[in-house]
Amino acid sequence: MLCGLKCERCGNCCSAFPGLSLIREDYKRWQDADRWDIIDIIQSGKTKNENKCIFLRKGIIDDIYYCTIYDLRPKICRNFPETKEKAMRHCDCQGVKNG
Repeated sequence: MLCGLKCERCGNCCSAFPGLSLIREDYKRWQDADRWDIIDIIQSGKTKNENKCIFLRKGIIDDIYYCTIYDLRPKICRNFPETKEKAMRHCDCQGVKNG
């Protein structure tokens, strides 16, 4: 994650969602946590819902977005964004704008 980025939980990064790029380490983390439900969803190929990540949810009361698998999210999500430019180009990141 970009140093100094203050996540605004706007959901833009997970809404401008091209798809998950997973590595073996991601599967291992889910297996070790006994989260076969995550693996089942990934293997079903249904990782997007209206171009949003299937694990992205919007809060009912506070109107902010959150990841339902945040502690176990894939490495690509853990490392996003690598640069301020990438964050702005990819998703118009509010955290970069307000950070």
